[in-house]
Amino acid sequence: MLYLDDQDDDDDCADYNCVDSDDRQAMLEIDSFVLEDMNARFMELDKKIASSSSKVDQQMQKLCTKIDRLASQTNV
Repeated sequence: MLYLDDQDDDDDCADYNCVDSDDRQAMLEIDSFVLEDMNARFMELDKKIASSSSKVDQQMQKLCTKIDRLASQTNV
Protein backbone atom coordinates (compact mmCIF):
# COMPACT_ATOMS: atom_id res chain seq x y z
CA MET A 1 0.00 0.00 0.00
CA LEU A 2 2.86 2.36 0.77
CA TYR A 3 4.22 1.69 -2.70
CA LEU A 4 0.98 2.83 -4.32
CA ASP A 5 1.04 6.09 -2.34
CA ASP A 6 4.64 6.68 -3.43
CA GLN A 7 3.68 6.01 -7.01
CA ASP A 8 0.87 8.57 -6.81
CA ASP A 9 3.38 11.14 -5.53
CA ASP A 10 5.67 10.33 -8.45
CA ASP A 11 2.78 10.87 -10.85
CA ASP A 12 2.17 14.30 -9.32
CA CYS A 13 5.84 15.16 -9.79
CA ALA A 14 5.64 14.05 -13.40
CA ASP A 15 3.02 16.78 -13.88
CA TYR A 16 5.57 19.35 -12.61
CA ASN A 17 3.60 20.02 -9.45
CA CYS A 18 6.63 19.25 -7.30
CA VAL A 19 8.87 22.05 -8.57
CA ASP A 20 9.98 24.13 -5.62
CA SER A 21 9.83 27.91 -5.71
CA ASP A 22 13.61 28.35 -6.21
CA ASP A 23 13.54 26.09 -9.27
CA ARG A 24 10.43 27.83 -10.55
CA GLN A 25 12.11 31.23 -10.11
CA ALA A 26 15.22 30.00 -11.94
CA MET A 27 13.08 28.69 -14.78
CA LEU A 28 11.26 32.03 -15.03
CA GLU A 29 14.57 33.91 -15.15
CA ILE A 30 15.87 31.65 -17.92
CA ASP A 31 12.62 32.10 -19.85
CA SER A 32 12.88 35.85 -19.38
CA PHE A 33 16.45 35.91 -20.74
CA VAL A 34 15.40 33.81 -23.73
CA LEU A 35 12.50 36.15 -24.49
CA GLU A 36 14.72 39.23 -24.16
CA ASP A 37 17.26 37.68 -26.53
CA MET A 38 14.54 36.82 -29.04
CA ASN A 39 13.17 40.37 -28.82
CA ALA A 40 16.63 41.84 -29.44
CA ARG A 41 17.11 39.61 -32.47
CA PHE A 42 13.71 40.57 -33.90
CA MET A 43 14.51 44.25 -33.40
CA GLU A 44 17.84 43.78 -35.20
CA LEU A 45 16.10 42.03 -38.10
CA ASP A 46 13.48 44.78 -38.22
CA LYS A 47 16.22 47.41 -38.54
CA LYS A 48 17.92 45.43 -41.32
CA ILE A 49 14.65 45.08 -43.21
CA ALA A 50 13.93 48.80 -42.87
CA SER A 51 17.44 49.60 -44.06
CA SER A 52 17.14 47.26 -47.04
CA SER A 53 13.76 48.71 -47.92
CA SER A 54 15.19 52.21 -47.80
CA LYS A 55 18.08 51.20 -50.07
CA VAL A 56 15.69 49.60 -52.56
CA ASP A 57 13.57 52.77 -52.56
CA GLN A 58 16.66 54.89 -53.27
CA GLN A 59 17.74 52.60 -56.10
CA MET A 60 14.25 52.68 -57.61
CA GLN A 61 14.22 56.49 -57.50
CA LYS A 62 17.60 56.63 -59.25
CA LEU A 63 16.40 54.14 -61.86
CA CYS A 64 13.23 56.14 -62.50
CA THR A 65 15.30 59.31 -62.91
CA LYS A 66 17.55 57.58 -65.46
CA ILE A 67 14.53 56.21 -67.34
CA ASP A 68 12.98 59.70 -67.43
CA ARG A 69 16.22 61.16 -68.81
CA LEU A 70 16.48 58.47 -71.48
CA ALA A 71 12.82 58.92 -72.42
CA SER A 72 13.21 62.68 -72.73
CA GLN A 73 16.34 62.28 -74.87
CA THR A 74 14.60 59.87 -77.23
CA ASN A 75 11.63 62.17 -77.73
CA VAL A 76 13.89 64.98 -78.96
